[in-house]
Amino acid sequence: MDDKLKILIVEDEVIIAMRFEVFFMRRGYQVVNIVSSGEAAVKSAQKDQPDLILMDINLKGMMSGIEAATIISAEQKIPIMFMTGYSDENLRMEADKVNPIAYFMKPIDMNEVLEAIKILIDNK
Repeated sequence: MDDKLKILIVEDEVIIAMRFEVFFMRRGYQVVNIVSSGEAAVKSAQKDQPDLILMDINLKGMMSGIEAATIISAEQKIPIMFMTGYSDENLRMEADKVNPIAYFMKPIDMNEVLEAIKILIDNK
């Protein structure tokens, strides 16, 4: 049985998404998909059944990361980590309604991401 943590990356900047993918794979995690829109995130969460979603808030398409996370959270119990380049308190309050396990400001300190993942794994 494959017990690698399965991660869905939701990021509309291709270079950033690829960096995350390489970073996670080098640490033994499985990236199940990389998508760039909220709509694709909802579909991928249903299809790929990730253990964790790293979700940018501002995405391509009509749906924000927060909206996608709200839909995903209503259907499945998948932990979500938000990331954003905007330090807007209203945005943060809106994101907090989805109960993310972490909220990161870009540029992201990847050690903080690893720490959040470690806590997630330890609490499984």
